[in-house]
Amino acid sequence: MKKSTWIAIIAVVIVAIGGGWWVYSQHQSETQTVTDAKPIGKTATIFLHGYSGGRGSTDYLIAQAEKAGGTKVLTATVAPNGKVTWQGNPHKVKHPLVQVLFTNNKNPDYTVDGKWVDNVAKGLKKDYGVQELNIVAHSMGNLGTMFYAVRNGNDKNVPELKTYIAMAGHYDGILGRDDQPNRIKLDAAGKPAPMNDTYAELARLRAKFPQMCVC
Repeated sequence: MKKSTWIAIIAVVIVAIGGGWWVYSQHQSETQTVTDAKPIGKTATIFLHGYSGGRGSTDYLIAQAEKAGGTKVLTATVAPNGKVTWQGNPHKVKHPLVQVLFTNNKNPDYTVDGKWVDNVAKGLKKDYGVQELNIVAHSMGNLGTMFYAVRNGNDKNVPELKTYIAMAGHYDGILGRDDQPNRIKLDAAGKPAPMNDTYAELARLRAKFPQMCVC
């Protein structure tokens, strides 16, 4: 093989390796674990997925919010033990957006889900300077939001809850997996019948729900 051919092959290999490393490094920079606390803005909006959900559940919502002027700066991944891992590029923007992902995305204990939301909220205030919080939640994310709000929403260690946008919240309860529509009725007092423990607990604590905009 001619020397010139070998040189050409080596050059192609070097370019390929360099290009691969560049793509890898770019991916790493986009998903790097955050170790430095940096303010991201006064009011942040977090997105919570539902049962069996994940990144794809709220990607579209976040994309639309970015078109409207928001900027995704963080992803908060919550482990089953409640530990929050932050990824992204935190920096101060006008409308910071945060995607929340639950590693255990099929957890039916909504009080635990609420604690996970609380851990995210506390981290946003303590490490990222967030003073006010908007929540966009789907399905199971709504029950986590409700327990967070009635148990921790007025805590001075978390941002003030400003706006809550709920999608497909099953507040009246679900009669097990694959529940069919209209099996739960409303009694004369407007309460669900049968009433599950989740609804009863939220009803008992309803006066503790923060005063804000429920959309």
